[in-house]
Amino acid sequence: MNNKRTPIIRFILIAILSGLLAYLGQPFVHGNEKAVDLVINVFAILAGFLLNFPVSIDCLIFFRYNLAVFYFYKQ
Repeated sequence: MNNKRTPIIRFILIAILSGLLAYLGQPFVHGNEKAVDLVINVFAILAGFLLNFPVSIDCLIFFRYNLAVFYFYKQ
């Protein structure tokens, strides 16, 4: 069953499952200060990695380019 509809069906099933789990898990998080702090900390750490990774790769590429230019003009 490898047709064009498989990704769409998979997306719909994952969306329904995530909505159901969010609905059922909401009472555990609502009003629980430790759970709210945990969610905030996890997303802050993930955002830090998301912002840091492209910047680090860009700096690494820029550094390697400058190093290559330096060695080219040194000779």
